[in-house]
Amino acid sequence: VLSELPSQWQDALARASAAAAPLRTDNDGRLAPDRNEEYLFYQTVLGSLPVEATLAPPGAFTEPARAEYADRIAAYMRKATKEAKVNTSWVEPRPEHDAAVESFVRRALASPAVMDALDPLARTVAYHGMWGSLAQVLLKLTSPGVPDIYQGNELWDLSLVDPDNRRPVDFEVREAALASISERRAALGGAVALARDLLARALDGRIKLLVTHVALDVRRRYAALFAPSAAYVPVAVGGEREGHIIAYARRAGDQEVIAKLLRASIAEGFLSLGKS
Repeated sequence: VLSELPSQWQDALARASAAAAPLRTDNDGRLAPDRNEEYLFYQTVLGSLPVEATLAPPGAFTEPARAEYADRIAAYMRKATKEAKVNTSWVEPRPEHDAAVESFVRRALASPAVMDALDPLARTVAYHGMWGSLAQVLLKLTSPGVPDIYQGNELWDLSLVDPDNRRPVDFEVREAALASISERRAALGGAVALARDLLARALDGRIKLLVTHVALDVRRRYAALFAPSAAYVPVAVGGEREGHIIAYARRAGDQEVIAKLLRASIAEGFLSLGKS
């Protein structure tokens, strides 16, 4: 999403950096974090803020959740700065720099001025990223190759690299979500009504679980269409949808399945999923 919004990203970056300037630490004439580290911090926040902080109603991002998020970002930045080996490293650590970066992270996340500078763009990134994620799920589950579903991310999962992605997966939540989808389908009377219902409740992540479940079920029932020998055939989409829809067929013998997914270009104007 950021790659399609360079002007908005530049503006948010300038405002957030100005608001955070007093939070940087002067270590013998060297400011910490440095500009690259600070840039990484803002980019990381925009890509990892929970939906409770961006798209959910006010109050959903509770204080305990904020504290947990700050711990996660502090741990991620510690890993990133040490592995960059510019100002600190695992082999030759600079404790004063590590402490300054962590202090900046925690104070910036607690700063209304910094977070308000990022908030409008964060909401845009979260909204469009959510729909892009659904398209990517279908893409990976129907394209040639072996799909990889990582650490229970059938629901929205904004984990960073380790140690963040080593958190235990709550499989009971996912089992309950899958059961509720089956119950909801029966109550609504069909797959189309179910999909529309879950789209309207997209923040809980069950729409992603539905896409995953349906695609994997198709792979199971029509295994020949996803074997290495199966054909992959692009399908042209014309009219006003051209350039916004990716479509292709998987074929084996007299069987065929067609996958169609939305590629929404923000620069050209977002197409409502409900109309596609």
